[in-house]
Amino acid sequence: MGRDKKLNTQKNLGARFLLFLLFIFLVNSWSLHHLGSKFTHFLIANGPLVLVAIANFFSPLFKKQEARELKEIIRGWFLFFISPTVLIILFALFFVLGSFFSSITVMSSGIQNTITITVDHEGRQEKKSKKKIKNTSDLDSEEESQDKLHPKLKGPNDVKRIIKFTTPFGHPYFLKAKGYLRYSFDLYPWIGKKIRVSKDLTISPSILIRVPAAARVHLSKGKIVVLSNDNIIAEINTNETLASIIVGHYFLSPNEFNEFIGRWKMELTGENIEGPPAARCLLAWQQPHLIQPCIPMTPGITLEAKFFITEEKPIARAKFRVGYEKIQDISLLMGRR
Repeated sequence: MGRDKKLNTQKNLGARFLLFLLFIFLVNSWSLHHLGSKFTHFLIANGPLVLVAIANFFSPLFKKQEARELKEIIRGWFLFFISPTVLIILFALFFVLGSFFSSITVMSSGIQNTITITVDHEGRQEKKSKKKIKNTSDLDSEEESQDKLHPKLKGPNDVKRIIKFTTPFGHPYFLKAKGYLRYSFDLYPWIGKKIRVSKDLTISPSILIRVPAAARVHLSKGKIVVLSNDNIIAEINTNETLASIIVGHYFLSPNEFNEFIGRWKMELTGENIEGPPAARCLLAWQQPHLIQPCIPMTPGITLEAKFFITEEKPIARAKFRVGYEKIQDISLLMGRR
């Protein structure tokens, strides 16, 4: 009876051993692709082999009888794992889990700034905050609390891997990153999804709003207010050197500023404003204050910007639709109600 059992454990031993090695290889490949190459992930994927290696390493410290018993225990566990029934269960479990879970790998790909990201599946209703945001300071405090709940990409080479549920035929997800438009995609099993911020995401539009040259005499006591559906999303007090704001996350590069300045000069010339007054206008326009809005800057939304010197009535305003450009140049118009 004992001899028959021994022969049974050795039946197709080579083939079962190769199948076990194939299983370990597949688990390691999945782990490397979806979880990365961290040491903790290596231990998870190779737990049984690591225990065997540790036992063999310390076996010389045991007496012969103790070492023989230890090896018999290891041998018994190893034969258990390469038994046909267990191998079938392992491969089936691996196939099922691999078909319903996959990874989303988000890479900053050269972006220097810290980026907060949110990944969720399409169709889920977003919870609306009951707290009314009155100004940008309230928005900042809310973002600080949200930072603890969402991963961040820090630095140009940072990578975040997120394991999510999927189906054998894929599952729709979206990614939101601060300063970028919402990105929708399908998450498939086995292959996962790789997203490079600098390549795959589109920068959220920003709006450059300028107080017109004709209103420059009121800058010391004026205020720019930007509204969406009559709700204030950005506001700032102006002064002699501040006559413009950028609402959004994108700031002009020096080359882009030069292009804008060229257009502004033509605009001032068309209004017969030259010399020192034109120079002062250009200087005030090209030092905008960057303000992050209280709502996402998505193409298609309608905004209204106003320039006040009293609370009752604006002396300049403009109503416009946000486009797909990285930055829109909006000059307020005088005498519009």
